[in-house]
Amino acid sequence: MELFQRLAEGHAARITVVTPNPRLSRVLTSEFDSFQAAKGLSVWEAPDILPFGAFVERLWEDALYSELGDKLPLLLTPQQELLLWQEVIATSREGKDLLFTETAAAHCRDAWGLLHQWRIGAGRGNEDHSAFSEWVKQYQRETASDIDAARLPDLVAKVTVRSAVGTFRRIAAMQKFGSYRRYNGHATNSSGVSVRRECRVGPGNCTPSPSVG
Repeated sequence: MELFQRLAEGHAARITVVTPNPRLSRVLTSEFDSFQAAKGLSVWEAPDILPFGAFVERLWEDALYSELGDKLPLLLTPQQELLLWQEVIATSREGKDLLFTETAAAHCRDAWGLLHQWRIGAGRGNEDHSAFSEWVKQYQRETASDIDAARLPDLVAKVTVRSAVGTFRRIAAMQKFGSYRRYNGHATNSSGVSVRRECRVGPGNCTPSPSVG
């Protein structure tokens, strides 16, 4: 397979494979190991295969050590995000009667992430929607000087063009990226790094697809 042949060149090839989720990263890594073992090799360089979230965090960390580092906000940990959501809910009028603010906080964090992934704008809804809208406003005020996982891709897209993305020669992105395609194009096309949609992956199956971008 062309993708694995390029990955077999090692880190010197500067090829990173970005997948939509951790499961697909694990599947690809396992299949690459089988590909190398089938050639009779006993050792090889680990491929640079990682899910989109980890890829964005890597770019953010690289940017921290660039000339832009002192201008970047701090990244909240998942635990910090949940604690902030829980505090926002617990101190709100809508949340005073909730018995399990931890569960509500987790749902809010997930919904907040989906809003940003799919670029969903404000809309009209029921009482739950109204409560969530109020919590979002307070959460945004509480995190005005920080950044969270949901908003990190947009931030990184602005700074990687000038800094961290330059460490890659080619990024191979798996086809089913859906909500993240807008980020992929913006953050890389203007930086000279080629992005290629490589394949659809299922257990034991990876079929090359035409390159894009």
